[in-house]
Amino acid sequence: MKRNLSSYCNYNEAFTEYDQVRRPNGLRELLQIFKQTDIALEEQKVLEGGFGTGAYIDHIRHYVREVHGVEGSSEGFRQASQKMGNATNVICKSETFFVSPFLMIAFMSTWLIRSYIILIPSQGIQT
Repeated sequence: MKRNLSSYCNYNEAFTEYDQVRRPNGLRELLQIFKQTDIALEEQKVLEGGFGTGAYIDHIRHYVREVHGVEGSSEGFRQASQKMGNATNVICKSETFFVSPFLMIAFMSTWLIRSYIILIPSQGIQT
């Protein structure tokens, strides 16, 4: 059975045709924001919570030192893993963003917060 850790929607079903109907928007703008930090772009580490099918990671990985991500949908994780192939600077986990021990360590460390650019999808945050 495919795992879907989101209460927002069934991403396993949505991701079957996701890349055909939705393209990553704002990539140029994101890179411009990343360049405004005091860390050189090629030395930055990006942390994306809820990376879906990996559309943003697949692009950003060519410009930064490392990309880390978590995805709660097994289908999204599968598709993103296919896109990344053998990329050595991409570290992805298949787990939920909000209870991830991987991310808890990142948030608890001042060095990591300063060193990571964090992308969090707004639709994934429940209030």
